[in-house]
Amino acid sequence: MPFYIVAFIVAIIFSYYLLLTGNKLIDQIFNFIPDKNEEEVKFFLKELDVIYSGLFRQHFVASAIIGVIALFGLYLLDVPYPGVLASLMFLLSMYPLIGLPGVYLPLTAYYVLLEDYSKALQILIFSVSLNTVQDYYLRPKLVEKKGAVHPILTILALGAPLLVIGVTGLVIGPAVYGFLLALYRTKLKLKKEEKMTLKKK
Repeated sequence: MPFYIVAFIVAIIFSYYLLLTGNKLIDQIFNFIPDKNEEEVKFFLKELDVIYSGLFRQHFVASAIIGVIALFGLYLLDVPYPGVLASLMFLLSMYPLIGLPGVYLPLTAYYVLLEDYSKALQILIFSVSLNTVQDYYLRPKLVEKKGAVHPILTILALGAPLLVIGVTGLVIGPAVYGFLLALYRTKLKLKKEEKMTLKKK
């Protein structure tokens, strides 16, 4: 069975059930893996774990940076309770399906209802700019720095799903990115080992 098929199946099972059964699941998975693919899959799972852990940390860092910028921005815009709103932006930016719009859209609507259109427009422009920087620069930059992948490929991997399928792409994009990067690193390792074996012969 081709390795990429084995890896794909393992990734799906691994991602869905790991939180439910923990390390016991991994032991059960290896009962169904051909012996010739066992070392490859072990390396793949190790890379997948490192990459997904890194993506989560970088996602947290990006959200924290956005929260700090939001705090200063809302303060300069003279919005009441900037600390509370910035904290909400930080928390919701950790959940891509809601994200920053969960804060700035109601806030903009509030000022529209007050007929303070200038303030509403300022908040909207600032927040949309912040959201764009987060999704298309900050997160890809942090991921690219850790993942040793060309920044253009990183931006495409994380940004393209957002443009194609909407906010759901913010979840699917990093998941697919992590899988492909782990697969790529595993294939590189296999090629390197194959070359070393040929040299020894």
